[in-house]
Amino acid sequence: MKSFVQKLKNSLEPFYSPSEAEYMAFSVIEKFCSVSKIDILSGKNFEISQAQNKQIQQALARLQNYEPLQYVLGEAFFCGNFFEVNPNVLIPRPETEELVKIVSQTLQAQSPEAKILDIGTGSGCIAISLALTLPKAQITALDVSAEALEVAKRNAKKMNVEIDFVQKDIFSWKNEENFIWDCIVSNPPYVCESEKNTMEANVLLYEPATALFVADTNPLLFYEKITTLAQNSLCKGGFLFFEINHKFGNEIANLLSENNFTTIRILKDFYGKDRFAMAQKN
Repeated sequence: MKSFVQKLKNSLEPFYSPSEAEYMAFSVIEKFCSVSKIDILSGKNFEISQAQNKQIQQALARLQNYEPLQYVLGEAFFCGNFFEVNPNVLIPRPETEELVKIVSQTLQAQSPEAKILDIGTGSGCIAISLALTLPKAQITALDVSAEALEVAKRNAKKMNVEIDFVQKDIFSWKNEENFIWDCIVSNPPYVCESEKNTMEANVLLYEPATALFVADTNPLLFYEKITTLAQNSLCKGGFLFFEINHKFGNEIANLLSENNFTTIRILKDFYGKDRFAMAQKN
């Protein structure tokens, strides 16, 4: 088995760094052969069936075309759980795990039975992770994509949590739709089109652009709309949480202040970059 892993690694090294190629090789074996990395390294021998080998070779070809490993495996690890992912949804990032932690800790201390709205839920990773850490909360998760919501629904069923999933375009949300929430959280599209040249090919080629990018001419488009919605839809003292582009921390703080939000904080991620905004409705 060790030699087989090495063979896979060698096939991937023209496309990835040695460490990435090794990680991918072990991940593919673990996924399709149900063999742990520890068992492989310990020298245990395993037979690979013809069907398993076919799956591995198909995965290898997809990886050589720079398709993200998570899509090839059909899952991504997030907040301690494996979430189904496919090209209809963004692959959850570690930074978003930090957002979930910030929201969870805040609400556990102040409003563990909160009514929460997750805008742009994608795979459902934020909403589901909050449901698992805040079992008394009532959570609604919204997305414009029907395909993304199908993925989110399967993830919620797999993890046995109750979430109300709604297909809706927030830009068609009318002011008279006055649902009242204790908390609104969103990780909206925030990567500027001009930043594409700094991104990896696997992101640009495979992840849904509508969930990633925003025009340089209006980089705060989603934040402005969600802040307006929050004015009408948050209870007094209710919380608003964002994941943000690190370039626009000051601008988002100003936006929240101009819209009469208080207790505004811009928080840094583990790279030391402005990545999260939180505020309360006045």
